[in-house]
Amino acid sequence: MATIRDVAKVAGVSVSTVSLALNQKERVSSKTFRKIIEAAESTGYVANPIAKSLRKGRSPFVSLIVSDIRNYFSQMFLAEFEHRAFEKGYLLTLSDKSGLASDETAVIRQLIAQRVTGVMISPTQQTRALLPQLDQAGVPVVLYDHQIPDAGYDFVGLDNRLAVGILTRHLFGLGHRRIAYIGGEPGLWTTNERELGFRKAMDSQGLPIDPDTLVSGNYTRDGGHRASMKLLCDARPVTAIIAANNEMMIGTLQAAQELGFRCPDDLSICCIDEAPWGDVLRPRVTHAAQPAREMAIRAATWLLERLEDPNAAIEPRSEAFAPTFVPGETTGRPAAQRG
Repeated sequence: MATIRDVAKVAGVSVSTVSLALNQKERVSSKTFRKIIEAAESTGYVANPIAKSLRKGRSPFVSLIVSDIRNYFSQMFLAEFEHRAFEKGYLLTLSDKSGLASDETAVIRQLIAQRVTGVMISPTQQTRALLPQLDQAGVPVVLYDHQIPDAGYDFVGLDNRLAVGILTRHLFGLGHRRIAYIGGEPGLWTTNERELGFRKAMDSQGLPIDPDTLVSGNYTRDGGHRASMKLLCDARPVTAIIAANNEMMIGTLQAAQELGFRCPDDLSICCIDEAPWGDVLRPRVTHAAQPAREMAIRAATWLLERLEDPNAAIEPRSEAFAPTFVPGETTGRPAAQRG
């Protein structure tokens, strides 16, 4: 592997001049800089960003902390965030805390010990108590997906109330009146916001909510399956189900199939977020899509801005992205209303 000495020898300059050109090119002439770059390319020299950053007291890594990497939204967000960070010369580390506060605490302590440069995190209820540790270490933070109100950090997320409201009004427009809602993990910000969106949408249509039709699925496939089995085995089964995310929707489809419900003939199902392999899944699922790519770009842009100018006085920013309604084949009129 070529070294900086090899570059200096080919370029006919000193090692210190090569170092200066690669780190502060404005301090060498354009002619010298071009000569050094050509020498670096011809020798195959690649600068070591880790060593360079550590000399400055900070690693070149930024970290993405997700609640569950198995979730399709997390995967799409990860891909775009990594691309944006790499463009700016940063390497990405990924931590999957699976929603466990103990894991989150350990992850943040490890990141501080490794002198991570910046953190993007989907927070839990316990995150607020951990953020001061990152502040004290001088690590910029951007929150995404789940917000911590009034915490004073940049935040990028979905307009959750609007997303559930769109789905609820869609079902109402098809003629459904006994609509069930499967919510997420209790206590999370998105869980509260999405349930509030459902309640407001039902209220706006003058529909009372039967407490038995408002259940939790903990944002997991198994949770969605259990909740749906309960709903569909009730003496008065619902005609439509809204799942608060795609994982629970898959569990709902599974339960419907096991119990012999045809979708959408016997039961309408819709959810927030695109399903994995949604373009080939049959029937196609009606959903409110999160613009994961745009959200990741905005979050990455904000974090990188803080990294590029740590002393800049940037006020905390917040943006809630509007969902896109994607009609599919899993929603239709209730059987009783079809001729």
